[in-house]
Amino acid sequence: MSTQYPETTNNHGTFCLTRRDDPFEFVCGRCLVPRTARVTIEWTDPGSERTRTLCIACYGPLRTT
Repeated sequence: MSTQYPETTNNHGTFCLTRRDDPFEFVCGRCLVPRTARVTIEWTDPGSERTRTLCIACYGPLRTT
């Protein structure tokens, strides 16, 4: 089971945080590092309109306006 939070938008794009009950393996779409986490962020870049999965470390600097 997972919980998806409402989307937020700033000048860096649109973000949607998802919290899962079990760890999820993915490659961060920004730093390209393989990660395992329960929290992931789907990021839609306004320049390319492409959606990528981000790790928490990459999300931090992007969430500020």
